[in-house]
Amino acid sequence: MTHLLDSPAHAKVWSTVPRRLPLYAGLVVAGGGLSGCAAALSAARLGAPVVLIEPTHMLGGQAGPAGVSAMDVTQHYDDQINGHGLWQELRSRINDVYRYRLRRHLNVSQYRDTSFAPNPVVVDRVLTQMLKEAGVRTYRNVHIESAEIRPGAAKLSTSSGPISGKLIIDATEDGAVTRLSLVPHRLGNAVSDGTGYSTTDLEEVVLQDITQTAMIRRYEPGTMPAELRLEEPPERFHEFIPAIVRGYPFGPGKARIGHDNGFAGYRAAPDLAGDVNYTGSQWEKITRTSLNYHNDQPITAAYFTDELSRVRYDREAILRTLAIIYFLQHHLRLDWSVVTDEGFDRGPGCRDPRVVAGLPEAIVRHFPPIPYVRESPRIIGRDTMTGKTIYRRGNRTLAPWDAHAVAVGTYPPDLHGGRTIRDMEEDLSESLADKPLTWREGPFPIPLGSLIPRSPLPLIAAEKNISASRIAAAATRLHPTVTAIGQAAGTLAALAIHHGVLPHSVPTMAVQSLLVYQGAHLAPYPIRGIRPGEPGYSATQIAVVHQLVDTVEIKRPEASPLLGLDLDRAARLGQTLLDEYADWTSPLVPKRC
Repeated sequence: MTHLLDSPAHAKVWSTVPRRLPLYAGLVVAGGGLSGCAAALSAARLGAPVVLIEPTHMLGGQAGPAGVSAMDVTQHYDDQINGHGLWQELRSRINDVYRYRLRRHLNVSQYRDTSFAPNPVVVDRVLTQMLKEAGVRTYRNVHIESAEIRPGAAKLSTSSGPISGKLIIDATEDGAVTRLSLVPHRLGNAVSDGTGYSTTDLEEVVLQDITQTAMIRRYEPGTMPAELRLEEPPERFHEFIPAIVRGYPFGPGKARIGHDNGFAGYRAAPDLAGDVNYTGSQWEKITRTSLNYHNDQPITAAYFTDELSRVRYDREAILRTLAIIYFLQHHLRLDWSVVTDEGFDRGPGCRDPRVVAGLPEAIVRHFPPIPYVRESPRIIGRDTMTGKTIYRRGNRTLAPWDAHAVAVGTYPPDLHGGRTIRDMEEDLSESLADKPLTWREGPFPIPLGSLIPRSPLPLIAAEKNISASRIAAAATRLHPTVTAIGQAAGTLAALAIHHGVLPHSVPTMAVQSLLVYQGAHLAPYPIRGIRPGEPGYSATQIAVVHQLVDTVEIKRPEASPLLGLDLDRAARLGQTLLDEYADWTSPLVPKRC
């Protein structure tokens, strides 16, 4: 299948394996997911020399090679999520691709016309262009083999040779730099001090589930290629049936019972292969969707530490998704199978033969090349976010605010697995009481200290690798949140490199100043009467975050509250604080303010 994004030049980008990396870079960003790309973009635009390495052939992480295309955004907080920072820029550029080039809707998922569900191939293409424009040297198909992080040394050994930097940002999907460098970290409820874990049996440490997604489409009768039809049920098919029938074909809830296309609307994506065009509310018409529902695969901490355990879990995750495809084709008599135009099969890498032995290669090669990993190793940082620090007393309420905030999250702690009392972290005084039983979304602060190891090291954490308890981490893994974390990590790195210091020595206010200059949002709620790019925006954000002015919540029925305040006073007081740190920030103030 072909579409307007097919490009021989980009196919070469996907297939190229670097013979060697530069021996040195000012900043090395490990991981080309949303957080890693945001970090690289922010740092490069602030003047830092940046190299980004990515183990797969695609950029985007969970939104790219992991295939999680339907993005879980808390719609109630659109104003402060979608209109700010690099997330706003990424959304805008993706929207332009669909509006002007593909001429497709991308508000197609979750049965809502307010959704955002770009195809992974589009996310990869847009991020590629943004990094190129920023001057980021990007190397794909590079696997990290070992890491050394200590005072005076930040080094990676990779499949394409060694690379060192003044700083490394760990934005990998699986915490590879943190884990391999033996930096103190958490893995589930186990703690590593750099010499070993607090428990000897990591198979007893339960983590959040992984999911092997698959992008599938409904083929017109008689048009499905024969090799895309499963002739035999996959291994353990009958074990997976109870979970499958709870979700297929009607999807979540009871609203679509009786309609065999109900499931397709939940994680729908634009169909690049045909002429059909639809929105989320037109779920009956949907012809492309991502299988990211009722196919979660339970794992333990051994997934990250034991090669054979990872092989076993990855294989089981693939089998669960194959089982859904078989169920659709044979039990429901529906012509759904994998798409062949998202680019998942275009990289030079291949899965471990032990993972795919005996599986239908014609189908599995079109699966996203990596599973969606919800929980990774997390540094032990200067500050650790916990269920208590992000606790919202009710749905759509505010967590206690932190003047050290460098990013804002809004999602509830959504734990996919590891939800019993024995899975909690006693050393953080957490219990099930810190994980609400009901849905509780609302803004919470992500402090700078959660990105910085407790000891002064040339390392910054991003993506899902920040210092947080399991409960808190379950609220920070969403697409817009990891993007905001990455922007903060890149800003911190640029400041540290420019001033020749470790991240520990960079003042929080300096990071916040440059973030709001870039249009980031750090206040608890949107501020009435001022938007990014307008005079006084940066100073007003700083004044609110540091509680220099009184604010009043202005309730709105269908959206988050606004903050009402004296804008002139906030601008004056906030500017005073900005001026206090001008010696840190002035040389780096970006042109794109």
